[in-house]
Amino acid sequence: VEDSRKAGIQPPALEIDMRRRNTEPRRRYIDREELLKLCAVSSPKWSAVWRLLFFTGLRVGELMALRWDDWRRDQHAPSLTVSRALCETDRGCILQSPKSGRSRVIPLCREAELALQDLLKAVRGSRGLPGPEDTPKEHLCFPGKTVPFTRSPVVRIALTAACRRAHLEPFGPHCLRHSFASALAKNGVNLQAVCELLGHANISTTQVYSHLSPDGIRQGVNSLDNPTGTPRQRPILS
Repeated sequence: VEDSRKAGIQPPALEIDMRRRNTEPRRRYIDREELLKLCAVSSPKWSAVWRLLFFTGLRVGELMALRWDDWRRDQHAPSLTVSRALCETDRGCILQSPKSGRSRVIPLCREAELALQDLLKAVRGSRGLPGPEDTPKEHLCFPGKTVPFTRSPVVRIALTAACRRAHLEPFGPHCLRHSFASALAKNGVNLQAVCELLGHANISTTQVYSHLSPDGIRQGVNSLDNPTGTPRQRPILS
């Protein structure tokens, strides 16, 4: 076209038949029923990993760097502190701060605590939590077999195999993080709270889950009808 214009010739009218791309949205989350199917065909260790990711929203790199002393075993307010993540580079694995650049504390539901208990049993058996005399590798929740850290491809390979055995559409570990966020949004949890639990640097990243909580949005709008919280009487019609 540009060459035709330079030569003073009217560019030819071209009609190009371009094939449309498939715009089907990729799978972003699974439900509890699918999680149960996944766990049913997995070893106790991997079952605990799938549940932990599903009920905490951890990134895989954060899981790899997790230590047992990050788990606050408080009877009334158990939590998990996420302060580091494993990053794989050309020079090997390095520890760095989480993706947002700051630490966060995730309150643990009962299911997440059970997953940690099962992971502890699968990794350390009857030895229980490590003590000061144990090596740094033994303090990791998810240590490697021959190296200190487990590499993230190991998790992806195990998850793909489990999906195949459970007759589920294959998905990656990040799907379990999406599942955590999606469940929170569907239950009407404030998006700012979801943002903090996921460790997003900006709430705009969390906005992708806003469409999953229409009831929460509707309830928020309806609350304007009765801001004081007291029953509003209808006017008496004469």
